[in-house]
Amino acid sequence: WPNLKYNFRNSKYFRSIPGVLNKENIDYFEEEMTQEIYDYLQSLPAYGIVPPVIVQASLKWLGTLGGSEGGSIAWGISDNGRVVVGSATDSAYDYNEMAFRWTPETGMQSLGNLGNNPNWSEAKGVSGDGNIIVGYAYDDNDIQKSFRWTEATGMQDIGVGDGSEAMGISGDGSTIVGDGYIGTNIQAY
Repeated sequence: WPNLKYNFRNSKYFRSIPGVLNKENIDYFEEEMTQEIYDYLQSLPAYGIVPPVIVQASLKWLGTLGGSEGGSIAWGISDNGRVVVGSATDSAYDYNEMAFRWTPETGMQSLGNLGNNPNWSEAKGVSGDGNIIVGYAYDDNDIQKSFRWTEATGMQDIGVGDGSEAMGISGDGSTIVGDGYIGTNIQAY
């Protein structure tokens, strides 16, 4: 609407001469502009733009899941920035990469794996509220599978198939996207 307001105010249809509004032309273009819309647009500040709020930038190193070797990668962040997900080396699992969830209150916590296999897992996406996390992990048969994690259920295979990987989740947590194999071809889901 901010750009629309500008366009209508400066349109040749709503100005009879530069700087003078022509309200009579509203009736001619009824399907585009009603009197109610016109009055609302006139009430907005110039160009309908609100100046941005400047926020001080900061950087927070998240660490690893134990030990001084290895590293970590952040892949997703909740809407309010208080939940970060990714993967980090874990000294408890021979420095394999493990999916993590980080919050300012708890720090970095491992999400574990599918079954008892400490092979590898990565968290790739998080819902807007930070409560649902998706990614991939290896099961007890060393097969990569897409997972969904919540604090209540822990890590669960979402049943997409072997070699799959959940890459993202909608803000409300209702839709998961990723890729997986159909036969020998990899395809998005």
